[in-house]
Amino acid sequence: MSLGPLVLSKGNPFTDPSALYDIYDIRSVAYDSFRLARDEVMELRQAFQKINSDKDNKGGEEKESAQIQENWSDFTYWVYESQNTETGLFGSAESIQYMRKAEMLFPSHPDYVKFCKLEYTYDESLGRNTSQCEKPLSALNMYYASEWNTTLVQEVLDEFLSERNDDGDGYTNIDIYNSFIFCIEYDIYCEELPPFFMSTVEWGRDLNNKMERIIDKWDGKAEKLNPDFQQVTELAALFKLLTTKAPYVSSFYDEGFSLEYPYTFYSRSIQSWGSPLDTSMLDTSNIYNTTNVNETNNETLEKLIKKEEERVRKSFIFNNFLDDLDEISNVKSSETVNAYYFMGSLIFDFIIEILIRDSIKALLSFTIIFVYLWFKLKSFFLALVGFTEIVLSLPIAFKIEYFSTLNPLCLFIVAAIGADDIFVFFDAYKQSAFQPQLLLLTEQQQENSSSTKNNQDFTRRMSWVYRRSGTAMAITSATTCSAFLCTLISPLANTRSFGIFAALVIFFDYVLVMSLFCTAVVIYHNHFENCGLRERRHRDDSARSQDSSTFPALARDKNSSRSPRDSSRPPSSSRRFLVSDDERETSQRDDEEEGDCNSVVNNEEVREDVILDTEPAMLTHYQQNQNNNPADEIKQKERPKIFQHIISIISNPSSRTFMFFIFICWIVLAAIYTTKLEPLQETEEALDEDHPLQKAQSILANEFPHSDLDIGSSIYFTWGLGDVDRQGVNQLLDPDYIGLPTYQKDFDFNEQCQNLMLESCQFMKEDLSLETLISRSNGFREVKCFVEEFGAFHYFGSLDDCDEVWNGQWRQGQKNVWEVPIDQINSTMSEIIELDSCYAGQEGATGILEYYGDSLGWDGKKLRYVAIEVESATLNDWVTLSEEEVRVEYDQLISVAEIFDEKMKDACGSLSIMTDMDQNFIFMNNQKIFRTSAISGSMIGIVIAFFVILISTRTFHIALFATSTILCVLVSVIGSLSMIGWALGTTESILISILAGFSVDYVVHLAHSYTEAPSRNTMERIQIAFDEMGEAVFSGMVTSVLACLPLFLCELAFFSKFGFFLCMTIVFSWLFANFFFMGLLTQANISFRSKQQ
Repeated sequence: MSLGPLVLSKGNPFTDPSALYDIYDIRSVAYDSFRLARDEVMELRQAFQKINSDKDNKGGEEKESAQIQENWSDFTYWVYESQNTETGLFGSAESIQYMRKAEMLFPSHPDYVKFCKLEYTYDESLGRNTSQCEKPLSALNMYYASEWNTTLVQEVLDEFLSERNDDGDGYTNIDIYNSFIFCIEYDIYCEELPPFFMSTVEWGRDLNNKMERIIDKWDGKAEKLNPDFQQVTELAALFKLLTTKAPYVSSFYDEGFSLEYPYTFYSRSIQSWGSPLDTSMLDTSNIYNTTNVNETNNETLEKLIKKEEERVRKSFIFNNFLDDLDEISNVKSSETVNAYYFMGSLIFDFIIEILIRDSIKALLSFTIIFVYLWFKLKSFFLALVGFTEIVLSLPIAFKIEYFSTLNPLCLFIVAAIGADDIFVFFDAYKQSAFQPQLLLLTEQQQENSSSTKNNQDFTRRMSWVYRRSGTAMAITSATTCSAFLCTLISPLANTRSFGIFAALVIFFDYVLVMSLFCTAVVIYHNHFENCGLRERRHRDDSARSQDSSTFPALARDKNSSRSPRDSSRPPSSSRRFLVSDDERETSQRDDEEEGDCNSVVNNEEVREDVILDTEPAMLTHYQQNQNNNPADEIKQKERPKIFQHIISIISNPSSRTFMFFIFICWIVLAAIYTTKLEPLQETEEALDEDHPLQKAQSILANEFPHSDLDIGSSIYFTWGLGDVDRQGVNQLLDPDYIGLPTYQKDFDFNEQCQNLMLESCQFMKEDLSLETLISRSNGFREVKCFVEEFGAFHYFGSLDDCDEVWNGQWRQGQKNVWEVPIDQINSTMSEIIELDSCYAGQEGATGILEYYGDSLGWDGKKLRYVAIEVESATLNDWVTLSEEEVRVEYDQLISVAEIFDEKMKDACGSLSIMTDMDQNFIFMNNQKIFRTSAISGSMIGIVIAFFVILISTRTFHIALFATSTILCVLVSVIGSLSMIGWALGTTESILISILAGFSVDYVVHLAHSYTEAPSRNTMERIQIAFDEMGEAVFSGMVTSVLACLPLFLCELAFFSKFGFFLCMTIVFSWLFANFFFMGLLTQANISFRSKQQ
C-alpha cells in the first residue's frame, strides 16, 4: 500500500517524448542548437520588452484588445470519401448535396453566429464595422455560388483550352499565362519584358479580370445547387493548372483530379470558430475562482479564459450537434459519400474515449489471467496473491527518472512471464508430494512422528521446491533480463529506459514469486490445502492385516505403547502429500457444503482422524523400486495427453524426421520473408485502419496535393549558432537537461554578409530546382527573409510604402546603399522591431518580431543569430512521412546549406545550421535507428542467451540447441509479420527489439529441467523434463495467449499490434521449445551426467 503514494507523488510519470532522439546525431544536434538558442533569446527578449513595456505603460496606455470572435480559435475538419467509383464526389447532385448537408449543420443553428469566426468590414454608410461569419474553406462555395455566369465561364474555358502544346501534354495559353503571371496579376517584373510582349500581358489581364469576377461570387450563399455543376468542376480543373489560381481549388480535389480526368474521390473543408467569445457567455467563476488570483499574471489569466471558452464551445456542440454529427459520419447514412469529421477541441475527448475503451479491454486481459490462475491453482487465495505479486512488480521497479511511454507494456510482459513463474513454482510444489526422498521414512522417524517432525518434513519439502523451481526461474529470469538489457545499445533514451525497466520488473517478479508467493503457498498448505478432508473410517481388520504385511514395522509396533490407530500408518505429513488431486477436489467440494475447516487443520488430534490413509502400495512401490527408472519413480500422476503425443512424435524416428522437415520448410519460408520486410513507406497509423479518425488522417496524408490549406513545417537556415553543448547530459538520470546553446563568436552580420544572405533569399524564391521543396502562397514561395526588410528599412528610412519594398528596385541601386553598417546594427534593430512587416499584410498587421519570430535572434540588446525560414511543401507537423520520403527532402536541403556555406562562410564568420522544428528530420533518423537496432538488439540478445544458458547448464550442445530455437522463433515472428503485410515502422521495430526477451522463457525452462534430470538416458530426460515443466510451460503459454486476445480488439494500433505480436511470439516459442528443441535433443542423443548424478 505504501507504494501507491510513492507512484502518485510523481504526478504524470511519463517523460516528455519531445526529446526522443539520438542526442549525438547531426539532426538532433542541429535541432537542439537552434531550439535552445531560440528559447534563450526569446526569454531575454521578453524580459527586455517587459522592462520597456512597464516604462511605457506608466502613462496609462492599454493595449488594444481584439474584437469579439475576430481571431481563430478552433476548426472543424470535414473529410469526404466517394463511394461512387465512376463519377466521384462532384459527379452527381446527390453527393454534392450530402456534403452540403454536413457543412450547413453548424451555420443552420441560430446561435452559431455567437461562436463562428467573424469577418469585420467597415461600412461607410453606417460609420462602423459590421461582421459576418467567415465562409468555410470548401469547394462547395463554387457549387453554391450566389451568382454563376455560365457564358463568362465558358469564355474563360475556351480561351485557355483552345490550343494544345506541340507535345500534346498541355495547353499553349495556360503556359503563356503562367509565364507572365507576376506581371499580369501583380504588376511586378514587367520592366524586364521586351515591349512586344505587352500585348500578351494585356490579353492575360483581360482574362484575369474575368476570372476575378467569377471568383468574387464563390460565397456559398446560394440555397440550391448550381445545375451546371459539371462546368464548375471543369473550371476547377483549369484553375488547378494556373499558378495563382490553383490555391482556390487544389485544396479540395485529390491528387488525380485534372482536366483529362475531372473526377475526384476525396474532398475536404474547414469551418472556423472564433475567439474571444462574448464574456456574457462565460462562467467567470471558472476563471477567477483560483488560488492567489491577485498574483496571477496576464499570461495565466489568458489561458484560463481560453480554457473556459473551449468549455463553452464544447457544450454548444455536444448539446446541439453531437447526434447529428454521428449520424452524418455513419457510413450507412449515404450510399454515395462517407463523411468524417474531427475538431481540435473534441479530438482530445475522442482520444480519451478510445483510451477508456482500450483500457477496459486491457483490464479484461488481466481478468482472464486471474481467472486462469484460479482455475489452474484451484485456490482463490493463491490466485489472488499470484496476481498481486505480478502487479506489484511494476511500482517496485518505478525508480527510473526517465519513464518511457513504452513502460506500461511491461505489465503485459510480466503478466505472461510472472504467470509462467507461478505455474513453475506451484507445479514443483505439487511434484514434491511424489518425491521418494521426501516420502520414505525410517522406522525411527515413524516412531518419533510428532507435530514438530511434521514441520521438519514440510520444511524439507519446501526446501526441495525452492531449490528446484528457484533455480529454473533464476535461469529464465536472468536470460530474459539480459535480453531486455540489450536495448541499451539503442541511442534512444526511451528504448533504453524500457529495457532497464522491463529487466527490473522481471527481476522483482522473480523476487516476489520466491518470497511473497512462496509464503502464500505455506499459508495455503497450513490453512487451505486439506480443507474438506473428512473422516473416513474404512479401516477394517483386513485392511489392518494388509498394513501389517506391507509394513512389518507396523506389526512390531502393535505391542508398543502406541495405539494401533497411531501405528498403523506413516506420519501424517507424508500421508498428506499423497492425497490425489481428485480426492482433494472432492474434499474441497465437501468442505464448501460443510463449512470452514480451520479448526480441523489446527487440531492435531482431529486431523489424524480426518486425513486420508496412505496408499500402502505407493510406499511399497517406492521401497521396492528405488533403483529403477527415475522417470517412472517421479511420475505418480497420469501424464497429460498432449505431452504423451509430443513424446510419441519426437521419440519416433519417422515422425521426428517428418517434423524436422516441416520445421525446416517453415524456417526457410520465414527467412525469405524476413529479408523482404521493408521500412514503412507511408504515414504510420495510430488507430485501426477502419476507425473514422484514422481514415480521415490517412486520406489527408495520402490523397491530396500540397496546397495553401496545408501549413508546412518551417525549415531554418541559421547563421551565428554553434553546436549544442552536451556536456553532462544523461537523459536517464536527468531527462529535462539536454544541453546548453552556444553562439559563434566570429559571427559578423556585416554588409557583405547581408548582401550574400539577400542573394540566398532570392535563390530560395526563384531557383527552379527548389520548386518541389518550398510551398507557395498566392503564387509566391513561402520564404521569410528578415534581411530583405532590414535592408529596405535602411534604404527608405521606413516601411510605409510596401509596394516599393516588394518590387525590389532598391536592391539594384548603388552598392552598399541598402546594407546596414555594422556599427548601426543595434540601433537599426531597435527601430525596425517597432514596425509592422510588409510581407505579413495578408495575415493582418503583424509586427516584425511576430512575423519573423524564431528566425530573428534579437535578444533586445544584441543580434545573436539570423535565419532564413522557408515553408516545406511536403513536411508538416501532423503527418509522419516515411524515412525514404523525408530523406529525399533532407538531402536536397543539406545540398542547399552547403551552397550557402561555400559562399557565405568567410563573409559571415559562421557556417549555417539547417533544421526543422517539427522533428521530421529527427524522426527520419529514428526510423533508421528503429530498423537497425531492432535486428541487432535481437541478435545480441540471442548471443547473451547462449552464454547464460551455457553457464547455467554447463552443456554446450544444450546451449547451442536452445539458442538455435530462439533464433528460429525470431525468424518465424519477423517472417510472419512480413507475410501478413506489415512494414517495419516504429511499432514493429520496438516490438522486434524486445523479441529475444519474450522468446527465451519456455526453451530455457525445458533445457534446465532436461539438464537436471537424474538420468543419463536421453528419452528418460525428455520424459522427466515434460513431467516437471511441460504442464507449467503450457499453462504459461495459455495464460499469455488468452490475455492477448482482448488486445486484438483495441482501437489504438499499437495495442492491437502488440497483442498480435505477443500472441504470435508466445505460440511460436512454445511450439519450437516443445517440438523443435526437444526433438533436437532426442535426435542428438548425447549422454552426460547431471549435477544430481
